[in-house]
Amino acid sequence: CSRAVVSYSFQVQWVDSGISVWFFPRNNIPSDITSGAPLPDGWGKPMAMWPATDCKPSTFFNTHSAIFDTTLW
Repeated sequence: CSRAVVSYSFQVQWVDSGISVWFFPRNNIPSDITSGAPLPDGWGKPMAMWPATDCKPSTFFNTHSAIFDTTLW
């Protein structure tokens, strides 16, 4: 059985207006991320977005961690 190793980067923006997630293949990560100065406004449309219409995420998620398990086997 042969398995190719593929690497990706998930970026999460967690602000009071909502939570957004972007996905980038490892060879296409925006330079602002790799330089340590992320600018989400330039990343295009997020792959997932949960707007905070009735609450502030910082009120309910202030001590949580987001964990994405991308295991396929």
